[in-house]
Amino acid sequence: MVDMDIHQAKEIVNTQLLNDRESSQVTLADGFALAVVLKACATQKNLTKGIRIHADVLKCGFLEINIFVGNSLVSMYSKCDALGKAQQVFDELVDRDVVSWTAIISAYAQHNHGKEALKCWTSMKYAGVSPNVATYASILKACGTIGALEEGKEIHIEVVRNKYLQNSATVIGNALVDMYAKCNDLVKAQYIFDDLTVRNTITWNTLITGYCQHELCDKALVHFKQMKCEGLLPSAVTLASMMKACGNLRLIKAGKEIHIETGMDDRFKTDLVLGNAMVSMYGKCGALVEAKTIFDSLLIRDIISWNALIEGYCEKGYCDETFDLLKHMQDEGLSPDAGTFTSLLKVCGSLKAVENGERVHGEIVSNGRLGDAVVGNAILDMYAKCGKLDMAQKVFNELPVRCVVSWTTLIAGYCEHGYDQKALSLFGKMKQHDLLPDAVVLSCVLKACASLGAAEIGEEVHFEIVRRQLLEHNVVLGCALVHMYAKCGVLSRAQEIFNEVSARSLVSWTALIAGYCNYGDLISALFYFEQMNVEGFYPDKVTISCILKASSGLGASRNGQTYYDAMSVTYGIIPNSKHRTSMVDLYCRAGQFDKAMDFFSRIPSTDRVPACFAIMGACYKLGNIDLGELIFDHVEIVSK
Repeated sequence: MVDMDIHQAKEIVNTQLLNDRESSQVTLADGFALAVVLKACATQKNLTKGIRIHADVLKCGFLEINIFVGNSLVSMYSKCDALGKAQQVFDELVDRDVVSWTAIISAYAQHNHGKEALKCWTSMKYAGVSPNVATYASILKACGTIGALEEGKEIHIEVVRNKYLQNSATVIGNALVDMYAKCNDLVKAQYIFDDLTVRNTITWNTLITGYCQHELCDKALVHFKQMKCEGLLPSAVTLASMMKACGNLRLIKAGKEIHIETGMDDRFKTDLVLGNAMVSMYGKCGALVEAKTIFDSLLIRDIISWNALIEGYCEKGYCDETFDLLKHMQDEGLSPDAGTFTSLLKVCGSLKAVENGERVHGEIVSNGRLGDAVVGNAILDMYAKCGKLDMAQKVFNELPVRCVVSWTTLIAGYCEHGYDQKALSLFGKMKQHDLLPDAVVLSCVLKACASLGAAEIGEEVHFEIVRRQLLEHNVVLGCALVHMYAKCGVLSRAQEIFNEVSARSLVSWTALIAGYCNYGDLISALFYFEQMNVEGFYPDKVTISCILKASSGLGASRNGQTYYDAMSVTYGIIPNSKHRTSMVDLYCRAGQFDKAMDFFSRIPSTDRVPACFAIMGACYKLGNIDLGELIFDHVEIVSK
């Protein structure tokens, strides 16, 4: 009888789906055969045929007496992306067994509606229905899609208690690895992976993809190699994830190694996801020849392919070539999307190419993309980086929705171009909108406070940073606080923050040294410069300027000469006009005018005017009128 039913079901599939005959011809009163027909509809994503079969089911009354058919309908609608219909059929079922509940939970999980899946899971438990392997696998997937780690842990405990990890270890194990990886608990994902006695390709792919998604490319590579050693082949999804991770971390060597070792040349031409990932990886790593070669080899190209290549050219700053690609893309009948526009605006902003940026802005308006939040923020960022702050403010004012990124971009733009008061004013308005500023905004505001000497506002920002526990994980904020307090003359607080910051950087050392220099504590400045060297930090041009200023203030010409000589010999820094002027000032303050003039004679003529003023200032203080007049005449000659 079973063989007969299968034969009859196949006959229905052939007549109904392949020969496109009307579903009203179905007269077979057999639930199993109907279920096979519905499965065929689901496989082919043929929703129209599925709806016709559903109508016949209702006519025959199958839904009331045959739960098997009802479950198949839920599954069919789910796989045809008709979740509303799937839920409707589920609600109409007179009886619901574990398969019914699993079908609806799986439907929501597959479509990334994790919250709805969890609601169904709770309802199933209240109904007294015990889950099976498929139910557990589906609900764990749902937890992963929404990052519901705590709920996932509870289900994990239940799985262990019901011994499903013993009886169906691989299926449940894979689901657990996937859930923990997506919830960013990779330690637990690795633990589950290591504990599994049987691992299949899915197990390996799941863990490797998890590491890639969180940009732990080194660990992904280790497991990738182990997987190959065990004779298992990575899936196209895993390879695409590996390419993405290598691209984001600019690991071109690892990306090339994977490309060569896995024989991807035979796969990427027909697998668009993999091909796009490879174009993106080579593009982000700056290997544009390879990126273009792969792009040209793709048998099919979509907007993602073009965006991957365009982004690569944008990263290298090739503005003209980028716009050429845009034209070619449009010639092939593809319209730019949000990703295309953001890449183009990014390169225009980085190159200060405001005319090209305005051209892109015009295209965005023509394409009706102005309402897109990501695109709007990209336009704002482009104008801000190009110094067109009036236009940036106009774009900001016209944004339909202003998120933290919008406020951050404009505040950073004002700070970057020296409009510190406007930056602080905008920050105040941002707080009135109950938006939580991120570390970028806070560091910009601290920079503005430093420039304006606004210590009180800086202290308020400091309080917020402490309250939100941001300082212990953010080196930039620590440096910004040291700089702000040092510039405002609150050196005790600058020193306190400096001591508290666990990870010091050259910026924080320089900020502290500059603070002591600016407020006359030159001995402390020299002390921390030496301490900085002891801790293995090399100074930059700014640090050297500060230390030469401190040496000059103390009249320590010998120390100053030592630091100046060390610039090029020890630290590889080429002296600039400011450094040379500091040395002239240092000798003059020490009353060593012969050395000052000897040093002055070796300064390039283009850099002499600032040094002249340093000498004249010293001559005025020390009463060396003759030398002062001589230098004054020299300034007049140079000026002419």
